[in-house]
Amino acid sequence: MLKRWTASEPCIVCEGHPGQARGQGTRCIGFQSGEGWCHCSRIGEGTRAKYHEESQTWSHRAQGKCPCGETHAPGDPNDEKPWQPHRPIQEKPSTVHQIGDTARAKTVATYQYRDLNGDLLYEVIRTVPKSFRQRRPDGKGGWIWNMKDRPTTLYQIPELIPGLMAGDPILIVEGEADVDALRAIGCVAT
Repeated sequence: MLKRWTASEPCIVCEGHPGQARGQGTRCIGFQSGEGWCHCSRIGEGTRAKYHEESQTWSHRAQGKCPCGETHAPGDPNDEKPWQPHRPIQEKPSTVHQIGDTARAKTVATYQYRDLNGDLLYEVIRTVPKSFRQRRPDGKGGWIWNMKDRPTTLYQIPELIPGLMAGDPILIVEGEADVDALRAIGCVAT
């Protein structure tokens, strides 16, 4: 049985939950499973925690020594009694509701944003159920799943320069999929 993190029962690894604001680097869309494991969408990169592409989370032991090197709660996750979060839970009302089941989200498109030299700045990941997540390279072959302190740029900006130089009209549309569709028929768009 999967149980989503909430404001009253946040992630035991990062203390985040889906009701927090996007883009702040604190939101966690993870969950706890009934097998003594919890899943965090923020912390795990660079550790021995296993990454799960389908849920975009890292698995952590709910109790005892975790593969990430931390102990999130004392005890043995194979005990007969269910584990409890390692901190007292304070009830907080939440007005933000999670739409869809992000644990079952599937990536359907990846849109790359590049600088004028063509170097990758960040990616926007489109999932089903419909959701968008942003990630940027960490410089070590992995990803940082936020845009904290990072400027955004126009989509397909390297392709705009030749169009501008040629005097072509530049179409400004809503959404990366629309830009790609227009580019496929020879238009210059962002």
